[in-house]
Amino acid sequence: MELYEKYFIIKEILTPVCHASTIYKKKNGEILTAWFGGSREGADDVGIFLSRKSEGADFQIAEKMAGGQEPHWNPVLFSTNDQKVFCFIKREEK
Repeated sequence: MELYEKYFIIKEILTPVCHASTIYKKKNGEILTAWFGGSREGADDVGIFLSRKSEGADFQIAEKMAGGQEPHWNPVLFSTNDQKVFCFIKREEK
């Protein structure tokens, strides 16, 4: 596999722990990335974060898109037609 582009997505630490990242590049060149982050794996504050990068720009500051009341894990970005991008996640219900 060849590496075509290299970026730092997180320029400012938002959470002590983050991993299980996923990336999706849309046909228009926009790149979406998501991962889970929080104080520790399984903690109630663990959520899913999303950052996006338009062509020719830097990645935006990540925003929490899910979580906060119960742990969330392992996001997967997916699209069937590049019009809508879905984020599948595992969530622990309490």
